[in-house]
Formats: sequence, C-alpha cells, structure tokens
Amino acid sequence: MILFLILIRSKLIHESKCSIPLPRSKNGKLEIDIKKHHAHYEDADDFAAAILQGEVEHHQLEPGSFHGELSQVVSEKVMVGTHRMNRIIYQTGMASKGYTVFLLPGDMSQDFSWRKQRLTGKRIGLLKGGMKHYSVLPSNFFGTPVSLSNQY
Repeated sequence: MILFLILIRSKLIHESKCSIPLPRSKNGKLEIDIKKHHAHYEDADDFAAAILQGEVEHHQLEPGSFHGELSQVVSEKVMVGTHRMNRIIYQTGMASKGYTVFLLPGDMSQDFSWRKQRLTGKRIGLLKGGMKHYSVLPSNFFGTPVSLSNQY
C-alpha cells in the first residue's frame, strides 16, 4: 500500500511539473478511482481466477489443503497485489496487455524459479504486458506484483 501511495504521489508531482491537468470533480477534489480487494482462498484455482493483473492458472504440486491470501489495490494506471500461498504451486499465465509488471519478493529469503531464472530476495522479476510466464512458487510464498500502465 505504501508503494502504491508513493507511486501516486510521484505521478502527481510529475504531472504538476509537466502542467498536465489532473482529473478533478466540480468541487476541486482529485478523482482517482481506486478499487480494493482482499480475500482468503481454500482453492488454488479460485485464487488464480481472482488475480486481476493478468490471466493466471495455478497447479498445486504438493498434497494438502491450500490456503491463500490475496490483496489487490487497482486504479486505472497502477495495480498492486500481495500474494500468499501455503503450498508449492506451478503458476502459468500472461501479464495484462498494456502494463509492465514488476515482481517484488515479499520475503527476502525465498528462492524460486520464474521464467527460467532463479529469483531470490535480491532480484526483481520484470514482465511486459502480454508476455507469458511460468514459475514454481515455493510453499509459504509471498510476493508483491506491481503493474504500471504503459500509458503512464
């Protein structure tokens, strides 16, 4: 959430320097439509279907009950999510067209495979809109995908 506010603040400062008018209502307040979604899931497929930052499929690779937590904050130009899952998941999908996605590790000690690359807490994943991806997410995965509109 803090990252989202920093990005919005950055956008406002940039626009004020460039003299681009911000959307305002008749009373002068900024009009930014922000949607929030937070839910817990007991099924990996339901979790994947709820992700707004692209088309995603989940395949659980280990036995046991799935527990996932998904939080998303979405505006026209920025989408920020937090993903937590307790089981090893093979994830495939495609990023939303028109957006660039940065995958920030939520746990600096986690280590996983993403697009044939090993991501550790010191690396950030990058995915252009429409690009396919696949990864093996470890049990107790925590990640924060941040999607920025290419029209920003």
